[in-house]
Amino acid sequence: MPNRRLAPRSNTIYHTRVLDQLTGSTLGHLVDISEYGIRVTSDTPLVKGDEFSIRLELPTDLCCGGAITLKARVKWCRPDVNPDLWAIGFQITEQSEDFAAVYATLRNHYCFDG
Repeated sequence: MPNRRLAPRSNTIYHTRVLDQLTGSTLGHLVDISEYGIRVTSDTPLVKGDEFSIRLELPTDLCCGGAITLKARVKWCRPDVNPDLWAIGFQITEQSEDFAAVYATLRNHYCFDG
């Protein structure tokens, strides 16, 4: 299968919680991130095309009071390598002004390429 990513993703060493900003429910945990998308593992599948306002809970020393909000669309959802989880790919559709700086710091201190 060809790689259709617009930018390479970096795997996170800190699996931050990913929350639905509107309901406060946990959507999953961050696995990797790029400038344009994130991959999350979850115990619940999501529907391709659904849109969310997502809150990423980040290490408090990173920025913004320990969280950042994004708007994102589910691009795909499939069983994870762990049979108890789902892997979900989100395309970031809208990001806060802080996102570029947060992404750079996250990538430099809390991620590895792989």
